[in-house]
Amino acid sequence: MVPLDLNYLPGIEKKTGKTTNYFVAAAIKKGVADPNLKPGVRMAWLKEEYGLGHGHALFMAHTIRNEMLKRAGKTKK
Repeated sequence: MVPLDLNYLPGIEKKTGKTTNYFVAAAIKKGVADPNLKPGVRMAWLKEEYGLGHGHALFMAHTIRNEMLKRAGKTKK
């Protein structure tokens, strides 16, 4: 699991008005939540759909991946 800098979360939530749970659900709905998907695919979607910058998109792409791995029981909770 990639360690994440949680300092990014407030900026993402402020910019988009969306929570991490929202992004995970949106990724599932969009079909970009598969943890085996390359981060760049999720990043491009996050940048285009939500206007996130590179750092915020990278953070959220990894957050979504980690959450999906957690739900599949493939990481420590």
